[in-house]
Amino acid sequence: MGIKDWFFKTKVGNRRYNTSWKKAQIEALLKEKEKEKANIEILKNKIHHCKGKFEELEIDLMYWVNKLKKEDIKTIKEYENYIIKVNTFLAVFNKLIDFEVESHVTGDQNPKLNQLREKEVHMKAELLTEWERIDQRGSESKEGAKWLESFFDKRIKTTQPLIRKSVTNILKKFEDIEGYEKKIKVKVQNIDKINKKVKELSRF
Repeated sequence: MGIKDWFFKTKVGNRRYNTSWKKAQIEALLKEKEKEKANIEILKNKIHHCKGKFEELEIDLMYWVNKLKKEDIKTIKEYENYIIKVNTFLAVFNKLIDFEVESHVTGDQNPKLNQLREKEVHMKAELLTEWERIDQRGSESKEGAKWLESFFDKRIKTTQPLIRKSVTNILKKFEDIEGYEKKIKVKVQNIDKINKKVKELSRF
């Protein structure tokens, strides 16, 4: 038996020219790819669900702000201005998430993406700093012992933690969305790896 005959009768030769194993592997990879794409859709739906919660959380925050007595107009105004800032940040945040998800799924990066990322980081830091200032002001007494005896002080002392909880819930939703967005990035990276493997297997 010559070398050529021996080669074609061995497993090495059979594997070299029998591509059924390769086809099976490609099919398995494509199934995995579809699974990852389905997971991305689930995560995108979770992001949209979080976005829908923001209006609910804002109503909750305004409910407790309105519980404050109108004597302290400055405090009320600060909370109202803060809610406006939260909404402005949310608009930027939503646009950023939409661009991020789109770029991960399509592979094309929106030219405004980096600019929005920087703006989001800056606005979030400003939002947190502003909340700490307002929260501190709402917790402090206004006119020493005399103010401590007033009805409004008692009201703000009981309402302040509830306002704080409402704002914390809003900020927590931002974190939830960021978490889902990071998971989408991982899924997209997995799809890229699968595409590369399929391409390699399809060469021969």
